[in-house]
Amino acid sequence: MRFAVPNVEGNRIRIAFDAVASDKASLTALARVDGRDGLLFVERKELSVDAASSRHALEVPVLDDATELTVTFALEGGTVTVDALELDGASTLDRPPPSPSAERYVDFALDLIERHSLYRDRLDGLAFRRAVMEQARGATTWADAHFAVRFAIGLLGDTHGWLRTPERAEALGRAPVSNARTGRPPLEPEGFMLRGHAAYLLVPGFAGGSHLQQVAFAEKLQALIRSLDEAGACGWIVDLRRNSGGNLWPMLLGVGPLLGDGDAVVAIHPDGRRESAWYRDGKVGLGDLARLRVRGDAYRVRGASRIALLTGPRTASAGEIVALAFRGVGVTRLFGAETAGATTGTRTFVLPDGAELVLAVVTIGDRNGRPQIGPLEPDVPTDVGTRDAPLADDAAVRAALAWLRGDAFESCAGSGTMRGRSAERAR
Repeated sequence: MRFAVPNVEGNRIRIAFDAVASDKASLTALARVDGRDGLLFVERKELSVDAASSRHALEVPVLDDATELTVTFALEGGTVTVDALELDGASTLDRPPPSPSAERYVDFALDLIERHSLYRDRLDGLAFRRAVMEQARGATTWADAHFAVRFAIGLLGDTHGWLRTPERAEALGRAPVSNARTGRPPLEPEGFMLRGHAAYLLVPGFAGGSHLQQVAFAEKLQALIRSLDEAGACGWIVDLRRNSGGNLWPMLLGVGPLLGDGDAVVAIHPDGRRESAWYRDGKVGLGDLARLRVRGDAYRVRGASRIALLTGPRTASAGEIVALAFRGVGVTRLFGAETAGATTGTRTFVLPDGAELVLAVVTIGDRNGRPQIGPLEPDVPTDVGTRDAPLADDAAVRAALAWLRGDAFESCAGSGTMRGRSAERAR
């Protein structure tokens, strides 16, 4: 359910509702606050519901930049009836001050924000701290203090920043996911030839996992590029529409053979200092520091060819940075819809309880140093289409194929380089 943010008295919005189950069930209630530029705050509660009707509530902070409140209920099994939902104001000012331990926790996080956030100059420091500490009232534990830290990120307007709980951080280190915020299972990269000589490469999001799992992801992408190149690819479709971000380095390393050696994007610090993120000979890094490398020899594609990038509203964060890295590479064009707009660079800071504070710390520019502010716009807008629809019915794929099949493509296709026709797919 979506609502315009209500005008309430107090510094919080209280969302109350009745819930009753046909049998005992676990209900997830989630409230999300968005502003004009994206997500500002999320509150989530796991509730135990049984056959006796019970009243439940969750709260979100009042944020001046908020425009929309979304309330979602999720159920793994059974039947739950939710009724009598009400939105009202609430205040923390009648609650006791945070415990000394909770206050120190919030202070620690605010110190990190004031030193490192890309947006640290947006707000008056004393007023900012006072508002955050008001949201911390009633907190006695570090876990209680998470609400105030998340409020601080929203108050900054850092739509790319968020707080990862200790449990989520620990799970992310054990196994990769396709999206660090949602914990969705990882998707496998895919690559195959479409009819003719166009290569299709799906580059999904990738977050977390061990160092070896990150390397394995990159090596799978490079192996797909190699097989398609050796099969005679005359043009490339790189699909980033299911890439909602994560760890940039495995993705950048994976598509390195298509990018070619050199700078890929530039990180622009608030003080004007610039560092280049680069790919060279099977390695990726930032500035003087290598971050990830493939095992064995890196593959180099046969030669330059047209590259069509597919983007959409789910292309976010590191997925957008990968798209930006292709700007200036040979003949490249974007097809589809505008991206999510999370085009800043983030850094992760560990808090005392193992929670992780993710903050936007740099602006990202293309390899020529031109800053990218907000979403990437497609060169050729097309319908977003239906998820999992056959590629043959995909408007962005059809438009990309029409562009790829120019004179250079036909010359390549007619040169007799095509091999491995069994790898072709008509989708």
